[in-house]
Amino acid sequence: MKKFYIADKEIINLQITAEQFRAYNYWCSQYNVKTLKPFINYIQTASDLGISVDKVKKILTDLSMVTIEGDALISIEDNKVHRRLEFDLPRYKTFIQSIGFLGYNSGKGWTNLQEHLRKNPEQLHKIYKFAKLDQYELYDKLDQFNNSELKAIKTTELKYPWVLTKLLKDRDLV
Repeated sequence: MKKFYIADKEIINLQITAEQFRAYNYWCSQYNVKTLKPFINYIQTASDLGISVDKVKKILTDLSMVTIEGDALISIEDNKVHRRLEFDLPRYKTFIQSIGFLGYNSGKGWTNLQEHLRKNPEQLHKIYKFAKLDQYELYDKLDQFNNSELKAIKTTELKYPWVLTKLLKDRDLV
């Protein structure tokens, strides 16, 4: 379960960069649903994502200005007692709690997820083109196609349909 985390679909609609999206998803994947606490560490994030620490700090600052339905993506608080900055993911916390993850009583959240997956069994067995690629690798792969080949691919055939939409938009084919 180390690589499992629940993604908030509202994040896709935001006007954030791919790097900010990647960093935010990384922090969400590190979120502890039992204690409802994030793990955000500059150096660890920079190391795992292969970006500079200064870039991570800028991403944190930029994402702290972004809100969804009144909740900031990231909150930063100066803890003067321990002389450190403390981070939280208020939007992700609200999203997780809306599913039913309520701290140490997270059983309801897992039950809700199982019920949801039972309602949509076709999603479990859907075969996607380029299914083993993550969204960044998919973008690179699709970028190798010419325009006519790219237009022939349907968004429903891809695990990350927004990647095709973005590429078509980048090429002015939309």
